[in-house]
Amino acid sequence: VVAGRVRSVDGTITLSSLVSNTAIANAAGPARVAAENGSVGVRADRGAVIVNGQVAAQGVGSDVSFISNFVSSSSTDPAAVRFGPLADVAATDQLAIDAPNSMPSGDPAAKLTAARLSLRAKLFGNTAPPASLGSFPTVLINRTDSGNINYASLASLTVEGATTVNGSIAFSAPDLRVSGGIATVGATTDVTLTATADNLRIDGAVTAQRDINLNAPGGSITGNSGVRTALLTAPRTVNVAARTSAVLSTKAQSLQAQLTNANAVLDVADDDGVEVSSALLTAGGTVALKVGSPALGGATTIGLVNAGPSGTVSIDSFGDIVENTIDPAADIVARTLSLTSSNGRIALDTQADIVSASTLQKTAPITIKDIGTGATPLTLRSISGVGTGADVTITSP
Repeated sequence: VVAGRVRSVDGTITLSSLVSNTAIANAAGPARVAAENGSVGVRADRGAVIVNGQVAAQGVGSDVSFISNFVSSSSTDPAAVRFGPLADVAATDQLAIDAPNSMPSGDPAAKLTAARLSLRAKLFGNTAPPASLGSFPTVLINRTDSGNINYASLASLTVEGATTVNGSIAFSAPDLRVSGGIATVGATTDVTLTATADNLRIDGAVTAQRDINLNAPGGSITGNSGVRTALLTAPRTVNVAARTSAVLSTKAQSLQAQLTNANAVLDVADDDGVEVSSALLTAGGTVALKVGSPALGGATTIGLVNAGPSGTVSIDSFGDIVENTIDPAADIVARTLSLTSSNGRIALDTQADIVSASTLQKTAPITIKDIGTGATPLTLRSISGVGTGADVTITSP
């Protein structure tokens, strides 16, 4: 199928070949395929899609899609979707390139514009789509061959989704939002999301097979409008670095976090137990942890939680709240500390001024050793255990 000039005043244009290539080109003059109030779809089931002319989808919500099952064995082979030097593609909404057996290629003079890019393709030795495709404010990238995705944008970016078949995923932009699911495959694969200047907002579930790394050195890490993020699932560690706040929903073995702003907020809900290896608020603030559930259980193990000498820490755990290493060093540093375990014991070393602690399970003891270096003498605001064997032992120099 070769299309020279095709126009629709109102409606969708579909160009399709079942056995060979579909081309938008014209030897006699500039080629143009335009839907003035609709979308354009171009497909080649057993050949390539070749674009060397204008393609326009105008009107609200109008898309351009290029689909090809053509097979390319390497990046130097002819591509399934090819944009020549005269290619000028414009979509009001989404540009979709679906070439799962190849990587699209583009001449440096080609122009592609759209509000959103959807790409399903191989990347071969690359970690991002070819630069010749241009840049887009919103992307959806599904890599179909083994390898990583590493996509960096110089402008604000929304990620509608990303997947790999065996590779890690990384996105970075001055302001970054995740609106759809991100998932890796491969035992040693990670997800790294970085807002280099402003906020990182996560409204789509993120699943890694090893670690999740979240970075917002100049802002916050939350869901849209400051709510809790979508679920972050990592069998090893969720690493967090932010300036003002991090409000997270996690399912991870371990949490490491550092926030740098005065009065920073770290608020984490983990649904099946977590080890807080390190949670450091370098200029003070508030740490709130809600861990476990009756359905999944879950204990809280503390390496170090440091909210500063004037900060606040609250931990509400279904299971135990205990230190991960038995030693004399403080596990929690705060002015005000509140600990609640629904179905376990409490055993910690603290540096705090005001402490509340309660266990709700019969025979679950409370053991707190305060190292006695707080700003004021230790004050016990409320201490409560239930039943025989729910002993309370609190020591302070």
